[in-house]
Amino acid sequence: MVDKMLIKVTEDHIKAGVQNNACECPVALALALGGLKDLYELIEVQGLFVYLWDSADRPEHVTVPLPRIAQDFVRDFDSSKDVSPFEFEFDVPE
Repeated sequence: MVDKMLIKVTEDHIKAGVQNNACECPVALALALGGLKDLYELIEVQGLFVYLWDSADRPEHVTVPLPRIAQDFVRDFDSSKDVSPFEFEFDVPE
């Protein structure tokens, strides 16, 4: 069974986000503050996936598909297009 988490990317995440930075984009910030930081030390959003490490210095990680709405947001944010707050469901691995 996979737990689902509702992730809300807010205006604050957008303002604090860093373009072309897998760990500090608004989606990564929202995932971390939404509860994943309690489970994983490092959260990276890259392309179609989210990579989750329980330790920053270990090569093992969990890969979770990023929902299409979040993929589109990251692409637009990194391309300096106007973006707005949004929500998506994220499958939290067991």
